[in-house]
Amino acid sequence: MRITNKRLIAIMAGILLSNYCFAGAWTLPEGKLYDKASVNKYTSDPDFTDMNLGNYVEYGLTDDVSLVNSIYYKKIRNTYTVSGTTTTTTTTGIGDIEIGLRHKLAEDPSGIFSHQAIVKIPGGYDKNSTLPLGNGQ
Repeated sequence: MRITNKRLIAIMAGILLSNYCFAGAWTLPEGKLYDKASVNKYTSDPDFTDMNLGNYVEYGLTDDVSLVNSIYYKKIRNTYTVSGTTTTTTTTGIGDIEIGLRHKLAEDPSGIFSHQAIVKIPGGYDKNSTLPLGNGQ
């Protein structure tokens, strides 16, 4: 695929404005905490299930800088058949942990613009497992 100037501008706008467009740009006021616990279950047919308990936290270090963190405990199960033999594989444990900072660059009545840097830390799992709990980055 050839990248034209129009495509390049569209890609750059998407990257630079993604937080602005999807309302993820807000930072918390200093000392404020946002904590969200979640339970998710993804199923594809009866053969694949991904259940996870998650925790997402934001904390306002200053009015313009927030600390963000997410961690998940996961259980993944997959059943497959090869040459008439059915096998079920299950993996449980902590998935990738994300920690980072969000920095508000500008705010006016039309919206907020920010950027963030996130570090993804592999959880205590084998990235070479048949069903890894994260992407191992």
